[in-house]
Amino acid sequence: MRLLSLIFLGTMLMSAMTVRAQEDLDQSDHFDGIEGTFVLYDPQTDTTIRYNEERAAQRFSPFSTYKVPHALIGLDSGVLSGPEHEIIWNSEKYPRQGWWSEEPFQNWDEDQTLATALRDSVVWYFRELAKMLGPERTQEYLDALDYGNRDISSGIDGYWLNRSLQISADEEVDFLWRMLNGELDIAPEAVQTVKDIIQQEETDTYRFYGKTGGGYINEVSGLYLGWFMGFVERGEDVYVFALHIEGSDALSSQRIACTRAILADMGLRD
Repeated sequence: MRLLSLIFLGTMLMSAMTVRAQEDLDQSDHFDGIEGTFVLYDPQTDTTIRYNEERAAQRFSPFSTYKVPHALIGLDSGVLSGPEHEIIWNSEKYPRQGWWSEEPFQNWDEDQTLATALRDSVVWYFRELAKMLGPERTQEYLDALDYGNRDISSGIDGYWLNRSLQISADEEVDFLWRMLNGELDIAPEAVQTVKDIIQQEETDTYRFYGKTGGGYINEVSGLYLGWFMGFVERGEDVYVFALHIEGSDALSSQRIACTRAILADMGLRD
């Protein structure tokens, strides 16, 4: 069953690089049998492309994609001094147990800097950051950033982990573009630091940035949501994207591969 429909708003993607025609942009094979959505914004033509438009507007927990705005808040507020800001691991406070007890999370069991914690998605580091920021300052920043529903009412140490904070794929893309376009009231140095940390790939023709997120949205049924959001820079052009897929936790490994395949089909990466 084809779960996704392609919605074009405005004109087709056009830029100095070649983008395939509309009839070649059918990505249903990447989502066959999987509930999910994909959103891409091309600011060069003010064009948004969506797969599964209804789901793109639906809010879910951001999980670890929230580490991007969280790191920005920590840096801009001065709570974090820079990418090498270290927090010491407390093995008694954060013992190895539960869903992260196996690989690939072994490297969580050590002291972390912002760079390592953001790159390796270390939950305990950002729990500590949340407590250092406190609820009042956090709420002020989320209101100013207009991030999702801005709701931290479920508790300061985990509101982004399938709790009160919610955001849609459309809103993730909007937030990232405002970050890149200098529209957030955040120090440019903080933005550049986060960009440097989440860069995943660089070639002669493009730079690829991204942040994963994921977790159970229904632990009883084992229903898992896997996010991947980021942007591609090709020279002066930038393309901002967000994807999430829903199913068992086995889907977590597919979110990046699915996004890469879609972007490659669209001509945005090799």
